Parts: sequence; structure tokens; C-alpha cells
Amino acid sequence: MGLVMTVGKIWRLVVVETSFVLICKCYRMCFRPPKHRDALSIEWIDPQRVTRMTGYKRRKPILFKPLFISYSGELDLSNKPVAETLLYRVVNERIRSKKNWEDIPAIKEAKDKIMEGKKVLRSKSIEQLNLHLQFLDEVIEGIRKTGYLSRQQQLRRNEWTKVIKNPQSPLRNPWFFKYDEIVVDVSQDGEYLFVDGLHRFAIAQILRIPLIPVRVRLRHKLQNKEQL
Repeated sequence: MGLVMTVGKIWRLVVVETSFVLICKCYRMCFRPPKHRDALSIEWIDPQRVTRMTGYKRRKPILFKPLFISYSGELDLSNKPVAETLLYRVVNERIRSKKNWEDIPAIKEAKDKIMEGKKVLRSKSIEQLNLHLQFLDEVIEGIRKTGYLSRQQQLRRNEWTKVIKNPQSPLRNPWFFKYDEIVVDVSQDGEYLFVDGLHRFAIAQILRIPLIPVRVRLRHKLQNKEQL
């Protein structure tokens, strides 16, 4: 019985991976990205180079987050600095000022808003907020101890189940997990613009990690022409 279940799991994993690769290829053919770019490749960059949020607001399903496409729109319309987001500000105070969470003014304000029925920092209750802050402490301590690990490195260390604790998350599948890096866009001037993965990005930038892995979601067509 155990052997049948194991074979079934392996078969499902093969089917999922094959389907995902085929979807990637079809997606790239439709958008015709440059041949020298791989939609599933990882770039290592200095996090200090990323200072602004992307101007492209459309959110894509998790399946398409890793995909690279060429885009001709205005990616750099947004002037919002990443450092002004609530999560970045509270992490900055936690790391640099070494304050307890409850002593950070923004956390006090967040708790007041939650009590008013609003969702803040992915939390709808004080209990959820406390768990979220505990998770942030774990990520901060982990990066301090081992440095910034890519998802591939976490898989090799068999740490991915500790990182993704939600049993319903698609990232519990190791094949999807290995592509779950910080996501950025590239503007027509070659500037990296933040898209997704704010927890890891904020901690890495504040701790002055020299290089982090990122996945490019959109790259402006003018950039592609310059690099061809």
C-alpha cells in the first residue's frame, strides 16, 4: 500500500512539472521574449539597487509569477519607495533599533486598526498579527545565522517545509517552491522595480546582504533591444 502511494505521489509530481514547463513554453511563445532569456532563470542582484515599487499593478496567479515576458508599458510610473511600506518600516525598526514589537508605534497603530475590523500586515486578528511577527523574527534570525539562502538551497537543506507552514499552500510542492524567489520588474532604464516577496526583501536590504536571488517578471522591450 505504501509503495502504491509513493508511486502515485511521484507520478503526480511528474505530471505537474511537465504541465508547468509546457505552459511556460506556450506563454513565452505568445509574448515572444528574447531567445537569450530563460523564463525560469534566477538573477543575483544587490538588493540596494531596488528602491521603488513597480508601476505595473496587475497581479498574476502564483503559477505565472516566475514567468518572464517582454513588456512595452510604463513600468516606472510608480514613485512609491519600498522603504515607505508598513512592513518595511516595522522590520527596519525591529532590526536597527532593536525594539520589541509592542514598542514600535506602527505596530500599535496596526493593532488599533485590527480592533476596528481592518486587515493589517496580512492579519485580521491580534493573534494572527502576533504569529506574523513571530514568523518575521524567525526569518530575520535565520538570515543572520546562515545568510540569504535561495529556495534551491533551502530545498537541498530540506528546510522548505519549515518555511511554508500552510499545508494548503501550492508552495508545499517542492517543484513550485524552488521558483518562489523575490519577484522584480525591469524598467526601460534598467532599474529593478519591486513586485513581490517583501518580507525577505526588506530583511535582506536592511541587513545589507550583498546579493539576493530574484526572478524577473516583466522586462521592458527597450531593455531587451539594448541587450540583444
